[in-house]
Amino acid sequence: MRLTAKQREQKECTLMFYFASDNSLAPLIVPQLKAIKRAGFHPDANVVVQFDPNAENTPVHVFDVNLINKIRAGGKHKVGLSPNSRFVRSLAEDKLWERQKKKLSKER
Repeated sequence: MRLTAKQREQKECTLMFYFASDNSLAPLIVPQLKAIKRAGFHPDANVVVQFDPNAENTPVHVFDVNLINKIRAGGKHKVGLSPNSRFVRSLAEDKLWERQKKKLSKER
């Protein structure tokens, strides 16, 4: 089942996570972010994560978790890990850049 543009935009629910690590525990947040990504996705749900690390000159990071995977799945869901799934190496494909953050905040 292919999603129309309107169906891709409208979701039944949005889960939003905010991680503020204003202390030395910032490196421990990364595995938590990866666990959220590994949990899977559903086409009717958005998962947005904002990560505010405590590192000098480091900006706030916003992730639209599994957006690319949802597009590739063509309307199907994937929840949980499959037995042969690989670990999450990077969250780069989920990171929203400045223009995308502004657009997301207007849409939601």
